[in-house]
Amino acid sequence: MLSLAEAPTLIERTWNPIKLFGLATERMAVLTWRNLVSLKKMVTGDVSVATLGGPILIGKIAGESIARGLIAFLTTMGILSVGLGILNVLPVPVLDGGHLLLLGIESIRGKPLTIRQMEIIQQVGLSLILALMIVVIRNDIARLPIFN
Repeated sequence: MLSLAEAPTLIERTWNPIKLFGLATERMAVLTWRNLVSLKKMVTGDVSVATLGGPILIGKIAGESIARGLIAFLTTMGILSVGLGILNVLPVPVLDGGHLLLLGIESIRGKPLTIRQMEIIQQVGLSLILALMIVVIRNDIARLPIFN
């Protein structure tokens, strides 16, 4: 198809790397705060867990962002990375934050947990993660066009 529309105007900008680093840091702090607020709202019931999405929603969002261009795609991937990073430091056994929690407990107790205690704690943490995975995959499936 041939278009006779005018070509888009190219705008060239020069950015100071130090200023860009500051802007990126500020943006990451805002995204981190929003993620924490959303997590708190889910725990208190102010936001439904039905808003959570899993791999299907992530793929859909990634596809939509790549259609808007490389910068939009990289921004979306950065936002997802911040969200996953926050989840990873939550004090849930199996996650990194859970390991830090257990190290803290051991340092307060002055002795390590027994193997059996560690197994039980890790199994509880894994069960929580699996339950979360089931919820987000169910949400993803419920959003598919065949169910709407």
